[in-house]
Amino acid sequence: MVVAVLQNNKGFTLIEMMVSLFIFSVALLGLVASMITVKKMNMRNNVRNIAIEQVNNEIEKLRAYGFNKIDNLIGSCENIECSPANDNCSIKAQYRNTWISIGKSFTVNTSGTTKKIVITSCWELFGKKYTYTTQTYIAKDIQ
Repeated sequence: MVVAVLQNNKGFTLIEMMVSLFIFSVALLGLVASMITVKKMNMRNNVRNIAIEQVNNEIEKLRAYGFNKIDNLIGSCENIECSPANDNCSIKAQYRNTWISIGKSFTVNTSGTTKKIVITSCWELFGKKYTYTTQTYIAKDIQ
């Protein structure tokens, strides 16, 4: 009878349970770290999309103003360094529950009847500065 009790190997020992819980917790920590990274990448991409949308809105405003009135719209934001801290040359956009400041800078080159306008937008996220640059051409109205 004593021999039968010692040979009963059903169930887990305490050491086996501790080792399995340790392996499970290491795997869970890896999943949490990857979720945090994915969330940051998602936020960075969403803010970039907001900045691109704002730049496209600026381009549409410039096109609506026309060739002769572009300088009035650009104002003091021409040929300056892009900075989201510059209140005169920044756009405030809401992302989730926060406001994001997107700086803008213009460069205008006039060549005859066309103007080449380069728009640079910049923003800061997680302590890193990002920029997006696009350009458009606006021709003088022929009457």
